[in-house]
Amino acid sequence: MPRSNDIDESFRDIEIDFEALVTNIRISTMALKLFPNVQELYISYMAPHNCEFNIYTAILRGMLGSPICDSLQRLELQITRERNVRKLTHYWCATDWVPPADPSYLEFYAKLSPENQEFLGKEQNNFTINKIMSEIVPKFPALTEARIVAHNLPMPMESFSDPRFEKTAFYYLPLSFAPKLEKLQIETEKCQVQGYEGKGWFDNRLFGDILSRIKDLRVISSHLEGKDIITLVAKFPHLQHLDLQTIKRIPLFLTTEDYAPFGKLRNLGYVRLPWPSPRRSGSIPAEVMRKWVIGMINSGLDRLQTVELLGSRYSASRYERTDIDLQFSVQRTEKGCLLDMWGATSKADYADDKGRY
Repeated sequence: MPRSNDIDESFRDIEIDFEALVTNIRISTMALKLFPNVQELYISYMAPHNCEFNIYTAILRGMLGSPICDSLQRLELQITRERNVRKLTHYWCATDWVPPADPSYLEFYAKLSPENQEFLGKEQNNFTINKIMSEIVPKFPALTEARIVAHNLPMPMESFSDPRFEKTAFYYLPLSFAPKLEKLQIETEKCQVQGYEGKGWFDNRLFGDILSRIKDLRVISSHLEGKDIITLVAKFPHLQHLDLQTIKRIPLFLTTEDYAPFGKLRNLGYVRLPWPSPRRSGSIPAEVMRKWVIGMINSGLDRLQTVELLGSRYSASRYERTDIDLQFSVQRTEKGCLLDMWGATSKADYADDKGRY
């Protein structure tokens, strides 16, 4: 059985009192009733894996029936759910050793005060979360904008049938009770976080048609594939503003053909995308992207005003990175469309010595 000295030394001096953590969440949730006219709400907390469901449902249950739900126009959720949190729960639940298995919810629950035990309630899991969420999620009649930040959160353009989506998409559920929601921002990063993979399923019917009503979408993630773009266009047919980015501008092996489905978004006025870079072919030249933008306009995107491409230029040593932008501005006249281009227009601006990102 591993002893405490087998654990990363970086955590030896770290102490987190999860009793205090849950207490702060409980008191903050109760305090929301004191601010009935709040229009913007930012919720941020650390989520121990063994009570992740319970903390989230406890917050929503505490908001249920509160006047703040009627006035809220912008909601932001930022949840820390990563490997380091798991290690810290070992310190809190165990004494001088860390068991090979993660602390169970009951072990965590047993160390809490009666007030916090009542706040979190009985253990929730992947198989009960759907029923509980459908019963306690409050309605947000005035909510127009939402932002969700969490590790391993599925991107909204991923397939509903994807196993990872089915197991972690419960964070999206409050959006289905916001009929006026038009702006959605998701920030996530795929990473191996043991204990957060989940074992249950997500009832996609709870989502309704909320995604099809979104007009402004921003997604920051660690990956983007051609199939994601196809799904995005199908799920978000009424987009007017689209912003897709990768964390730290990670280069993607995408081509202009992968971006072709965007031509179906007839209401699109602004789009920001990662600079495409086909595998082994280097960065696509700015002039080629200019012709692609013209083709998009001619395909029927009559409302398109701005196209922005974000990329990075690396030194030959690959140790230095410079962020670069290329922007196109569409000017429509009686004689046709004019396209202004500025930013990284020269290959020297965006390509390294090897002609790649």
